This record gives sequence, structure tokens and C-alpha cells, in this order.
Amino acid sequence: MGRVDALIRERLASDVPMVSQVAEYIVAGGGKRLRPALVLLSCAACGFQGQARLELAAVVEFIHTATLLHDDVVDDSPMRRGRRTANTAFGNAAAVLVGDFLYSRAFQMMVGVGSMRVMQVLADATNTIAEGKPPQPLIRALAAGSAGQREIVRRAIIDGGREDFPAVIAAVRETGALEYARDAAKREAERAREAIALLPDSTPKQSLLELASFSVTRDH
Repeated sequence: MGRVDALIRERLASDVPMVSQVAEYIVAGGGKRLRPALVLLSCAACGFQGQARLELAAVVEFIHTATLLHDDVVDDSPMRRGRRTANTAFGNAAAVLVGDFLYSRAFQMMVGVGSMRVMQVLADATNTIAEGKPPQPLIRALAAGSAGQREIVRRAIIDGGREDFPAVIAAVRETGALEYARDAAKREAERAREAIALLPDSTPKQSLLELASFSVTRDH
């Protein structure tokens, strides 16, 4: 992971002082680096140790960080991970600029890897994120709720206001949307475990199996 962190700093270099300043602020903020770790574990479980694994680990972290930057601007969030968000520290314009920079740098790195399949998967994932699709519980509430509940949830999604928040929570609970989403997550985790089980036995494989289970059993 240390090599990935070094690569992240290297690829964040920019001739634009504001970009470099905000990027360094973000990197210094740390984070779990869970997504890069999953990339490295998956590559190790498949027996791949090429340089591309480091590049793609950095790519997924860049895309993730870009979404956080943009989300914080949209949500007007003042804090993240116990420190001021980039938009609070440097302004909305700078935060959006660096988020766009991270997206573009990520795609430059993807091109460098030279795998059309990888580009397709990550481009589709990035597009889904950019579309701002609502989370599974809200989708379920829209499908299973009454006409009144559907209107409340739809209005909250479109307007982004918090006035209807208690009513949205009530709709999610009354339609069993959380249980529905939890069951869907368990099914996806089981599909992941079935796919991972086909790999040769190894420590990385075991870690991936444990992560798949942990993702739907954790309570924090």
C-alpha cells in the first residue's frame, strides 16, 4: 500500500498551484484506502503482480476522492474525517476543480494501462456515480410505497431538501426498504463469495472471502 500512496502523490503533481495545494490537503487527510486494498488483494488472489495493479489501485482511489469532493460541495458539508472539507478550506470552485482534475487524471492512467475492458468497467461505474442514482432503500420505497410516500421520496430526491426527511425515513421503514436493501446486499455478497471460491487457495483469497462476509454483517 505504501507504493500506492507514493504513486498517488506522484500522479497528483500539477503545474497549477491551487490543484497541488488542494490535492496535498486531501492526501494528508488520510482515509482507509479500502478500494485500493481491494484492487491489490484481487490481483494477488489472481496471481497478478504487474505494475498495472498499482496504477489501477490509484485510479479507483482518485475516482472515489473526486466523488467525495463533489458530494461535499453539493451537500455543503463542513467536515469530513474530523477535519474541514476541501470546499470549506479552499472554496467550492477549488474543490470542484480538483475533483474534475482527479477524474481526468484517473482516465489518463486508465489509458496508460491499455485495457479496454478495464476502461469500460471503470467508465460505466463512474457514469453511474455521476448520475447520482438514489440508494437502494429509496428506490425500494419508490417502488413499494403508497402514492403519497412515493411523492414525498421523489420530491426529496429531486429537490434535495431536508424538510421532508422525517417523512422519508417513515416511508423507508414502513415499506421495509432497509430489510429489502440488506437482503439484496447479502445476495450480492454471496455471488462474490461464489466467484472468489473458484480462485486457488491463498491468503489474499481468504481475505477477500472474509471481506465479502464482513460487508453485510458489520454493525458500524
